Amino acid sequence: MRMILIICSDSALKHSLAGLPKMKISTFATTLSLGALSMFALSATAIAEDTVYSRYAARAERIATDAEAAVSAGADAVAKLQASNNKLTAQGVVIMKMYGEKFTECAAQYADFEAKLPQLAAMSTEEIELKYHDGDDLPLAPGHCYFGRALVVHPAMNAARLTDGALTSEELPSFQHESLEVAGHVRRVEKRINQP
Repeated sequence: MRMILIICSDSALKHSLAGLPKMKISTFATTLSLGALSMFALSATAIAEDTVYSRYAARAERIATDAEAAVSAGADAVAKLQASNNKLTAQGVVIMKMYGEKFTECAAQYADFEAKLPQLAAMSTEEIELKYHDGDDLPLAPGHCYFGRALVVHPAMNAARLTDGALTSEELPSFQHESLEVAGHVRRVEKRINQP
C-alpha cells in the first residue's frame, strides 16, 4: 500500500484538504501532533474521486442489494427502493445530457426521450424496452447513443416493476440485473465522455 505523508501546520493542513476538488478523504491512517505541526499519513486508496459517475454506480449497486430485502420487507422498503430508483433515474438524465453535449449526434434523440419520460410511468417493462431501450419510438441516432440513454431507460424499467408497490421474488433477478447493468454502463459512458 502506498502512503502519502503530509507535514504542515494545522491551519495549512485544513486549508490544503479543503481545497481538494472532487476528492473525498475517507480515512486517516495516522495522525501525529508535534506542537504546531501535524503529520498525516494517508493511504493512496483512501482518497477516492467522488464524481457523478461514481455516485451513479454506487446508487445502482445499492439498489440491486436493497432489492432483495424489499421482496420480503414490505411496502416501506419498496417505497424507499422506489425513491432511490427515482434518484438514479434523475442522475441518469444528468449524465445522458453530458453524453449528448459531448456527442452531439445523440442530442436530438436524448431531447425526444427526455420529453417522453413522464409517459413511461404508465408503461409496462416490455413497452419501455421496445420503445426506448431498443429505440423504436425515438429518432435515429448512432448505436453508441444507447449507452447514455441506458442510464435512464433501465431504471425506468425498474420503476415499472414497482408501480404496484411491491417487488416479487420472480421479478427480483430482472430488477437486480437492470441496476447492475447500468452500474457497468456508467463506467463506459464516463470513459467516452472523458476521452479527448
